[in-house]
Amino acid sequence: MQLIGPLVGGTVAAIVANSGLNMYQTFSIVSRELNINDSNDNDEYLAAMSVSAKNRSPILNEYMSTSKGTSGYKKSMAEVLLDLKGLKRSEFIELWHSCEAPSGMKQVDGEWNGILLDNNGPIMTSVSNILSNTFFAKNHGNWKGKKFDRKRSSSEGDGINRFSPRNSKYPKEDNGLPQKMELEHRFDCQIESSLLDTGKVLSLKYANYQSPFSLWHSMRDEVRVLKLSNGDKILVGLGGMKWSGAFWRDGMMNACPFLLWK
Repeated sequence: MQLIGPLVGGTVAAIVANSGLNMYQTFSIVSRELNINDSNDNDEYLAAMSVSAKNRSPILNEYMSTSKGTSGYKKSMAEVLLDLKGLKRSEFIELWHSCEAPSGMKQVDGEWNGILLDNNGPIMTSVSNILSNTFFAKNHGNWKGKKFDRKRSSSEGDGINRFSPRNSKYPKEDNGLPQKMELEHRFDCQIESSLLDTGKVLSLKYANYQSPFSLWHSMRDEVRVLKLSNGDKILVGLGGMKWSGAFWRDGMMNACPFLLWK
């Protein structure tokens, strides 16, 4: 029993410290990219871009080089997902920053598979997985993506999160995913300005469907589109809560990366 107090205290301290590192990392990356994009000197801009590219991994450079056009040249969806799953949180934020918002709700309509990515090391990645697959999932299995199912206009709509069943009552498809997903936690979505940079995003907000005392009341996701050479698209997202990010830009500075794909 004497070990419980120090153990809990040490765990909380580690989470707080790593959350601070996440927020500093996000701020540093976004500020650097904004400074590069805001440069009025063409030579200075090209030099900054060249230095930035040299510091990136080959995989990130591959997707960054044409993120506003097409990426993943001659790669299958499985190969692209494997590449993106291997990105560090810092790399993913750079990629997310380089992408654009969906052109409209029609571009994201339907059901999307989802996965959480590295959140800057084992501690914060474990925290994200526990929050999403245990507390957020409630009585369901793991979080498995989102469904955009109601469009109010070309730039506004709503949707709901998808979860695997906790038991095996549904048969499975060839890809191992259950044929029927369970749905929970509806959200409103609209194309608007990001809280992290000057670009547009598809923002997902949960407040209208959660109790004011819910952990998820202040949840916000910001989603952009990564276009692939074969015409497919992957949604790259960052999600956070005010309370987990010290209320800094509605918690988005401590956001967790995720992918959505069909």
